[in-house]
Amino acid sequence: MPVSPPSFHQSKSSLLSKRDRSSRGFIDAPAQHICALINDRPYLCTLSSCSGRFFMYRGEGNKSGNEDTKKLAAKKRAGGGGGEEGGFERFRISHGTLDGAAAAGRYFDMKTVEADRTGGGDPIPEVKQYAYLDPGGAKPKPPAAPPAAPPAAPAPGGDRGPVWLRYEPLILHVSCLSLPAADLLLGACRAAGLKTCGLQSATGAKLVAFVAGDEFLDMPLTSPAGGRPLFEEADAAYLASLVNDRQRRNWAKIRRLEAAVAKLPDEAPDDAGRAEAAKAPKHYDVIGDVALVHTLPGGVRGDPDKEREAGEKVLQANSQVARSLLTTHTEHTIKCVVDVAGSFFTPRMGPERLRLANCVGRGERVLVMFCGVGMEGLMIAGRREVESVTMVEMNPKAAECARKGRLLLKGNKAAVKAEGSGSRSDVVEVLEGDVGDVVPTLPRDHYDRVIVPRPKDGSADGDLGTGTGGAEHLRLLLPHLKRSGGTVHWYDFAADWEVEGGLERTRGGVKDVCDAEGYDVHFLHAGKAGSKSIAKKQYRVCVDFTAVAR
Repeated sequence: MPVSPPSFHQSKSSLLSKRDRSSRGFIDAPAQHICALINDRPYLCTLSSCSGRFFMYRGEGNKSGNEDTKKLAAKKRAGGGGGEEGGFERFRISHGTLDGAAAAGRYFDMKTVEADRTGGGDPIPEVKQYAYLDPGGAKPKPPAAPPAAPPAAPAPGGDRGPVWLRYEPLILHVSCLSLPAADLLLGACRAAGLKTCGLQSATGAKLVAFVAGDEFLDMPLTSPAGGRPLFEEADAAYLASLVNDRQRRNWAKIRRLEAAVAKLPDEAPDDAGRAEAAKAPKHYDVIGDVALVHTLPGGVRGDPDKEREAGEKVLQANSQVARSLLTTHTEHTIKCVVDVAGSFFTPRMGPERLRLANCVGRGERVLVMFCGVGMEGLMIAGRREVESVTMVEMNPKAAECARKGRLLLKGNKAAVKAEGSGSRSDVVEVLEGDVGDVVPTLPRDHYDRVIVPRPKDGSADGDLGTGTGGAEHLRLLLPHLKRSGGTVHWYDFAADWEVEGGLERTRGGVKDVCDAEGYDVHFLHAGKAGSKSIAKKQYRVCVDFTAVAR
C-alpha cells in the first residue's frame, strides 16, 4: 500500500532536510529547475538526480561493483584520496560541454591523465564532505602528519587497464505519494519524449519512479596493454563532438520535461478529507508557534462567535501554536527567530530557500542582500560547507532576529561541519544597514554567489510597473561578484503569462544591465519562487544566472 498523505509529507520533509551526499555537494545547475518543479508538487519528492555527464574511467564500469571501490569510497569520506588501489575509478568528470579546440585538446590528452585529473572538466572540491571525521565517522580527525612526496605518476592505462570514455544522460529518482501521482509524473515524462521511465519500486510503503534519458556512449580510449591511445591528437575535436552533441540533446529534453511538469496540478489527484478541511480557514501560515490567518471562510468575518470557532479549528490542527508574536521557526532542522509584528517572513518560501541551499557548493563565499530574518543565509550556513555567509538587512528588528538566528546555529547538532571550522555560526556575519550603504564597503571580486530577495517596489514593479525592476541593486552587486564567474539568484515580480513565457522581461532586464557593466550572462533557471501567488495572477519569481567579466 502507498504511504498515507501525512506520512508521505513527513518523509518528504525529512528527505529534503538531509545533507547532499553526492561528490559535487550540490544539485547540477541544469537539473536545479526540474528538481524545484518536482518538489514544488506536494505529492512528489526527488531522491537523487544527475543532469547528464561524461567522464573517463578504469575498471569494471560499475562504481559499486567491488570491494576495492567500497574501501576507496570510505577513504574519500574520511578526507583521504582514492583511486590508486584498483577497482572502478572515475576521473575527468564533466557536467558541461567541451567548447573550443583548446578544451577538447586538454580533455583528450591521454599523456596527462594522471597529472591533470580534471582535464578542464568539473573542479575537484577543495572542501571535502565529512573531511572532519575519521574513517569510522564518529570522532574528530587528529591533525594530519606532513604529506609524503607523491609517487611517480604511472603511464596512462599501463597494467591498470584501459581508459574508457562514458556519457550518461539525465537520471532522476522520485518518491510518489500514490499510483495516480506517479502516473501524473510518468505522463509528463512521456510527453517530454523521455521514454525510459517507470516505477522502480512499488512495494511496501514506498513508490519510487525513475526517469532517464536515452543518450549513452561507452568506448575505449587506450589499449589494454601499455595504455596506447586509440586515436590521434587531431581526433580530439571529433571526440568532443560525440559528448557535446549528446549533452545538448539531453539538456533539450530536460527543458521539455520542465515544461511538462510545470503543467501538473498543484494538488495531489487523490487528496482525502478536503471537504472537512474547507470548513476551517485554509489560507494561513504557521510560523514557529504563531498562526497568521490571511482569509476567513465566507460568513465568518464580523461574527465574534464564528471567528472564535475558526480560530479554534486552527489551534486544533496545529497544537504548537501559542499567543506570542516573537517565535522560533524551523525549516529542515535549521532555526530562525521571527518577530511576526516587526518583520516580514513567510514559510511559503521554504521550498525556495531549500532550493537555494541545494545550489551552493562547498567552500563558497555567499552574500545575501535584503536578508530579512536571515533564513536563506542561515540555511546555507547550516546545510552547506561554505567558507562564509554575509547578510545585509536595513530593518533593525529583522536584523536583530538574524543575529539571534546566528546564535542558534551554535547549538544545532544537525548543522554541517567542514574541515578546520568551528561552530557554523562563525561563518555567518550580519550587517545592519541599507544595502546601498553597506554593499560598497564589502570586498570586490570576492563572492561566489549573491542572493537578492529584494522587496516589491509597489506599483513600480511587475509587468505593468514603471520602475527599474531593481536594476540599481544589480549594478551595485556586480563589482563584488567574482570576475572569473559568480552566480546570482535574482528575484523579481511577474504576471502568470510572463512565467509561462519564460520571464523574458526579467531576463532581458538582467542582460541589459550586465551588458552595460561589461559582463557576459548565462541563465541557469527562471521560474516561480514558490507555487503560491502574491496577488491575483502575480508571482514572486527567481532568475538564476552566472556573470563573467569580459
